[in-house]
Amino acid sequence: MKYEVNGTMRNVPFAQEEYDARLAHAKKIMRENGVDILFLTSPEALYYFSGYKLSWYRVNSKKQWNYYVPASIAIHVDHDDFAFMDVAGEEADVCEDTVSKDIRIFTHAGRPTYGISGNAGTIPLGGTLMGAIAKNLKESGWLTGKVGIESEKHGLHITKLINNAFVEEGTETFNASEMFDIIRQIKSKSELDYIVKSAKIADVAMDAVKEYLKPGVTENELYAYAAYKMSLSGGELAGCAFIHGGNRVLRGHNFPSHEKLEQGDVVIVDLFGSHQRYSSDLSRLFTIGDLDASRYTDDQIAFLRLAEKYHPLIREKVQSILKPNMLINDFTGELKEFYKELGIWGKQFWLGGYDMGILWPGDCCGGATVYDADMDKKDQRFVPGTAVNFETGFWVIDTLVFYEDKAIIAGDTPWDIVSV
Repeated sequence: MKYEVNGTMRNVPFAQEEYDARLAHAKKIMRENGVDILFLTSPEALYYFSGYKLSWYRVNSKKQWNYYVPASIAIHVDHDDFAFMDVAGEEADVCEDTVSKDIRIFTHAGRPTYGISGNAGTIPLGGTLMGAIAKNLKESGWLTGKVGIESEKHGLHITKLINNAFVEEGTETFNASEMFDIIRQIKSKSELDYIVKSAKIADVAMDAVKEYLKPGVTENELYAYAAYKMSLSGGELAGCAFIHGGNRVLRGHNFPSHEKLEQGDVVIVDLFGSHQRYSSDLSRLFTIGDLDASRYTDDQIAFLRLAEKYHPLIREKVQSILKPNMLINDFTGELKEFYKELGIWGKQFWLGGYDMGILWPGDCCGGATVYDADMDKKDQRFVPGTAVNFETGFWVIDTLVFYEDKAIIAGDTPWDIVSV
């Protein structure tokens, strides 16, 4: 959506009121924990508070790029707006595609600016962006206490870079990695709606697989066609994509390959739909014609037969027990007992799931919520505002979304094995 912020039109995913509520919520949690300043550098955090999204954030690069990192947001409990800091080359993205009001852009002494403002200062030759940021925050009166940083989000060299820059300015840091996870844990209705939208986009991908899957097609080609169809439906580059078939079937988290699929193959397609960076996870099983049992072991055949027989029943069970604010232990406990009644408990791979939400390519587990049938989650609940994936243990995965008044399975694609 587009609207004006500080006299400039901005193109961002949410209304200004939503961003204001997120910032207010963050400050509330900071005050409750005695934190003056939160310094955020993860792609998820920058996006959550401002709408900022890039393909290259530099924070996962080698130390040779240390002079150029990190793009960052500083939140101070006593300042109305957060401060957004980045290098000159990204100024247009910050000014046009975020809701940032306090924008601090740094130029580099060794590079021409071509009209870039560089309003916050210059990175000296041999210096770093992080050093310039820490100096700027001190000079502007923001370093009034220990700085909470995302110590666990990046490589050690990045954490050291950030910590050392603040120490050089006379300020200590502490690990506040979990604080951002707490701040964003409960999602708004708008966020949940984006996750549901992403599940519908993943449904489109499953339809594309049914349309395109045939002997001679490679896993890569199959993924490319599914991704193309998702893009036409509002999808975008997602966190992860796993396709494995033929002799590679029933593997883990491997890339789609150049191996050609054959008649009689089983193909597992696990794709993340993504819309406005909010993602969902759908996985389904396909066969190219009738299953060719000669291509698989007895254990693999037995596993696939269980998946074929019981997935419709498992979906019915999940649908019948799903409700907002239910205890996580109740959900997993009922399913564990159901699996025992069916005689399939212990034959599944993993019965559980994890947080769905903001994801960037390279990972599919962005949030802190993880659950499974062997975990004791005590009094933790699927409170309204929760979105998680659910893995049946037999290679079907879907996304569960908990609103105030309902809890839904977000994907519409049936859980049955599909023969094409």
